[in-house]
Amino acid sequence: MVNSNGRITDKFFVKSFTGYQLIDVENELTPSELNKRSLLLMFQKNWDALFDEAKICPITKGQRITDTVLETFYSQMTSNIPSYCYQGYSLAHAYTLLNEFITYQNDNFQTKNTAYSMPPKAVKAKINTLSVDFDWIKNGKQMSRILKIAHQHWQDTDHYTETQIIGWLIFSAMVYGGINDKKTLVNYVNTIVELRERQPFINFNIINHVRYKNKQYGNEYTSDNLYCTQQIITGSVTMCWLIRLNDYHRKAETILTPDGRRHETLTETSTENIFRSTLAPLLRKLSIEIPTLAFMLSNSSYIWEMLPEVNVDQALVTIVKGKQNTVGLTKSPFERLLNQKYQTTEKTYKNSDFLDLEIIVSNDDDEKASPRRQPDDELDLIKSLKQRLHKNYKHQNKSKSQSNIIDDLLQMSHDSSELNYKILIRWVLSLVEKKGINNESISKYITAIGYEWLTFTKDQPLESWTTEYFEELYDEILDDMAVKDLSYPAKQLQSMHRFAEVEYGFPKVKVPLTSSQRKVRSEWFSPQLFSTLLAQLRTGIDVVEADMLTVLFIVAYRTGMRKKEILGLKYADIEGMQQGKPSVMIRPNHYRLIKTDNSIREVPLFALLKPSELLLFIKFISINGEFPKNCVTAYNPLTGE
Repeated sequence: MVNSNGRITDKFFVKSFTGYQLIDVENELTPSELNKRSLLLMFQKNWDALFDEAKICPITKGQRITDTVLETFYSQMTSNIPSYCYQGYSLAHAYTLLNEFITYQNDNFQTKNTAYSMPPKAVKAKINTLSVDFDWIKNGKQMSRILKIAHQHWQDTDHYTETQIIGWLIFSAMVYGGINDKKTLVNYVNTIVELRERQPFINFNIINHVRYKNKQYGNEYTSDNLYCTQQIITGSVTMCWLIRLNDYHRKAETILTPDGRRHETLTETSTENIFRSTLAPLLRKLSIEIPTLAFMLSNSSYIWEMLPEVNVDQALVTIVKGKQNTVGLTKSPFERLLNQKYQTTEKTYKNSDFLDLEIIVSNDDDEKASPRRQPDDELDLIKSLKQRLHKNYKHQNKSKSQSNIIDDLLQMSHDSSELNYKILIRWVLSLVEKKGINNESISKYITAIGYEWLTFTKDQPLESWTTEYFEELYDEILDDMAVKDLSYPAKQLQSMHRFAEVEYGFPKVKVPLTSSQRKVRSEWFSPQLFSTLLAQLRTGIDVVEADMLTVLFIVAYRTGMRKKEILGLKYADIEGMQQGKPSVMIRPNHYRLIKTDNSIREVPLFALLKPSELLLFIKFISINGEFPKNCVTAYNPLTGE
């Protein structure tokens, strides 16, 4: 793979038990080895080109390309790698090989101070079959054609009727605004076509409040009726048509309807009629079929998902298309939520009745460690386990071969120092020893969860984890998987955890999704229950401790922070106290690790807590923390002064 000058050549070394074997002839390589060879040569060719352009020597110690050029190289490799992966060679293997290539450059040609940063990790794309189907691209091309015709018409036309303006407003709301649910679209258009004073929000965005009655589902319940209420930012193209409509109203003598509106309230039928009548003159002369409103709603995401700076998860696309309900209830649960009665009881409490502290003290080095996966030898272990399961022992019967596999797994377990490695190996060993499970099935189990288990549990103190920690772990693993049926890997995680409960004393955990592909995690905690809970705190506990627990439950209820995020807070994580506008920083510290980079964030308590709750928080922290005692008077959230 490398010549005497340290450069990769067209020769290839294959690793074997006796060392490295040099292969010169391509037909002696397996398809996987050929793929690996072509990738390495591609890496080297592009790498050499960068050094040639910079006119520096690639094999002189400490001579390096700039970080900007390195980023360009990584971008090129990200684009090239997919076309170089064939014969079942996975993208994960290719990116691991790129890491090995850079590691080789650092080890042989760079010093500790000049070493290159490693490539960014590859993120597996998730496909949601609810929002993308086989006709999406074909229909999307039709959408693009219609949009091109519309753009040309807009450039060539100066004057529009009121109906045409509303028609193009409907069109732009779907294509550029992402409003792809019929009921939401109709009520959104009814809201914005009325001339009224609108105030810009952040970055001059206009927010419109859309509210409509829904028989089956809603997020608002009033007078025995369910409503769906949303706040929608008006897109820039829709805004242009809204301005044109307002100008039209100011110039024209508009007669109001009996209910004070400038237009008759649009229905789903009238919305479609206006939309199609607007497009008809343009498309008929080109012999193009006029699309239905349903077609536009279903396929407009082909346009707006591709717009600059749009980065939206496919799960959200299904929501804006109205295919998935979110953050709402049906009528019966809403009635229970709003009408449930609670009352306090006389009882004396201990702190442990309210809270079981589950804080794991970490090493100082853990705070500085990267919270997410790093390139490592997890794939090597997975590969080694599979090789053991499929290893053929010549001149031995099946029973003897299985015995040798067990011996190999025992040796692997003995040689592993990391607990997460041992658990995976010993779990596989327990499956091998069971009757009725063949090695092919066990290999599939390893494929389903092995790599995710090893990477998500890397450097974690599993032996001291509680049920809550493991539940969060399995949620993260399953959320990271790009598979249609999550019940299969969930069952394997459950099997491995039950094994660890017996062998390693892990707490009992119920892994979600073991029996269903759907997971509903949102729960309602009613205002009545919350206020009764706070009142109950005062009935049987010391005043100081009651204040502490009240503050804790207020922060949990208003912010949605996880329990361990709240319990791991330090006074140093609280900012803005002297201005009377406190925020808390969620970041790793001695008491609490953060698993993902996205979990590191600022939570603006001053914007989330009610004024009376904010006043209590400021007062409690000022008295008990290392803050000036006049913080509580610096800003009064009750008066805003």
